[in-house]
Amino acid sequence: MKILPLAIRSLSRFRLYTTINILGLAMSLACVIILCRYIHRETTTDHFIKDLDRIYYTVLDRLTDRQPFIASPLDAALPDPSTDAAVETKSSYIGMDHDMVSFDNQKFDVRLLAVDSNYLKIITYPIERGNHTSLLTRPDEAVLTRAFARKVFGDTDPIGQTLMHASGNIMTVSGILEEPDTQVSYPFDLLVSQDLQKNWKKVSTTIVRLKPHTDADAFNKRFDYYTKAQSWGSEMRVQLFPVKKFYFDKQIRCYYTAAMKGNYTHIIILSVVAALLFIVGIFNFVNIYTVLMLKRAREFGMKKVFGANKKQVALQLYLENLLMTAIALFMAWIFIELSMDLVNGLLGIPLVPNLSFNILLSAGILFLLPLVTSVYPFIRFNYETPITSLRSVNRSGGSTVSRSVFLSMQYTITIILVVVSIFFIKQLDFMLNADLGYRTDGILKAQLIHDPNSEKEREDARRKAKIFIQEISSSPLFDTYIFGNPPYEETQYTYPIRVPGEDFKDVVSQSISENYFKLFNLQLKEGRLWDDKTESCTECNVIINETAQRLFNIKNLDNAEVEAERAFIITDMESLDKPQRYKVVGVIKDFSTGHLSKATQPMVYYYYPDDPRDLFLAHIVKGKEQEAITFLKKLYEEVEGSEFEYAFITDEICNLYSKDKQITSIYTAFALIAILISSLGLFGLSLFDV
Repeated sequence: MKILPLAIRSLSRFRLYTTINILGLAMSLACVIILCRYIHRETTTDHFIKDLDRIYYTVLDRLTDRQPFIASPLDAALPDPSTDAAVETKSSYIGMDHDMVSFDNQKFDVRLLAVDSNYLKIITYPIERGNHTSLLTRPDEAVLTRAFARKVFGDTDPIGQTLMHASGNIMTVSGILEEPDTQVSYPFDLLVSQDLQKNWKKVSTTIVRLKPHTDADAFNKRFDYYTKAQSWGSEMRVQLFPVKKFYFDKQIRCYYTAAMKGNYTHIIILSVVAALLFIVGIFNFVNIYTVLMLKRAREFGMKKVFGANKKQVALQLYLENLLMTAIALFMAWIFIELSMDLVNGLLGIPLVPNLSFNILLSAGILFLLPLVTSVYPFIRFNYETPITSLRSVNRSGGSTVSRSVFLSMQYTITIILVVVSIFFIKQLDFMLNADLGYRTDGILKAQLIHDPNSEKEREDARRKAKIFIQEISSSPLFDTYIFGNPPYEETQYTYPIRVPGEDFKDVVSQSISENYFKLFNLQLKEGRLWDDKTESCTECNVIINETAQRLFNIKNLDNAEVEAERAFIITDMESLDKPQRYKVVGVIKDFSTGHLSKATQPMVYYYYPDDPRDLFLAHIVKGKEQEAITFLKKLYEEVEGSEFEYAFITDEICNLYSKDKQITSIYTAFALIAILISSLGLFGLSLFDV
């Protein structure tokens, strides 16, 4: 036990070197811990669910495009895997990412899941009030997340309170969900019973829990065949897809737009950053500690003279490193707590408490890191003869080579971090300022009309839409407006289309009106655009982009035709599953259809008048932005009676690159910290040389 006081006394003799060493290591550990916590949070998404390995979505995919999407096999011709003997429990749900509820004459936009009573038995959210077995057994029940309950009811007890759905149905709050320990890929604010609306069950999605030891691959092989589905107008296959893989999967399509998707490439990048910062911190620590050992060479020489063995030397080195690591780790957690708001706000890294992971990570660093940092000093000084140690007091001697190697590696890593951060900065600047091929400035986006669920609601929606259109059309604040989707949201829905006689290709199809081209200032390459005065949705005409023109190898438009697997607009049951030919009447120039890292999608547009239930998109007259927002707020509050929510297209496009911004910010910030750590090390070495 005398070794520990000796270690403390030895380190305190060289307080400046020890302080520099601990401070550099603390900064390195703080960065590593922040990144490790974030990486752990991402990679454990949905892991709060009990028996996660046995829980699967049902997915469908067409024979022609083979792009699976989450849906239930509701067509009578399709097999239903949820009825298989290997399924232990099944549930169904439907997600609405933009629904509305009201309380006390105040309306709230919500992410709503309509579920059956089995949902919480499979997706085992922690429950603050209520229990898994009895919740959502009645059609008028509602279960809220704790955050949404606080938003609506404040400090009032929400249990027993009533909410009104947009359909006019009354719901009673019967349960409150806690925040899960891990991130959720399918977030929501409110759970309601599917029985609240009769039509919800008809379009619900199935989720199943398989029996223990079920081979999911063998299960899917039993359903690995395609069946003609009349409701889809094509041959479909039903499969199961694991919930645990959904977050990072890039192929499965999900039409619940509130669903969260991760990027595994970003996780790899951040893991590399964490590893590099850790190495920089270790090299810096070992280098300064080695210098400290040079000043203590007489001490170790005398220990050997008086019979100190290898175990005693190793134990003292380990305890000294353990002591410094413990102090550095304590300081690192202080840095983390003090910088929590800054890290979350600037770097987009939410520091969600996870006590078990924090303890495990800290324990691993505390006991394993000193083993790593003690190896070189032990090898360096244990095998020197006592006379060599006594002669090397306060002299660098043969340590110059090792110091140069450590410094070179440390600064090489730092320079790599700086160079890569500059690359990311330039790449992000290019993406944010690139010409997308369509107009983005001054275009406002809002949801004016919500989907009605009953005839009474549909009549009310038509009345409101008429008022909105009349008032907005007569206002001089807008030069063009439509009801539809912006270009960066158009790549989600694909359709099997081909040149007659050739193979089907997976192509994005979209219904638009004449003003779509005017609003986004899309450029015509050849042919013509839509004309609302003469165009009809029953005419079989389409407009394509240049990518689709190359895909279909269309040289001129005189006799250009494409064939859809089934008609875009179904007018009668006879045309439901029949291919439909369309004449190509125009070609527009290519424009970006999403993130610039992805290739431009082939696009096919067919004519359909605007539907006020779609997003409202309007170009505001330059210089009238604030006046237009005030006008829309007042109009919306008069018609809907709730708060007006809006966004600008430019901001939405910037949000496409939120992950890129995050990676760039992290690289830049941590590259600067690596420079600071290396500078501290250089300062300590300079002191020794002076």
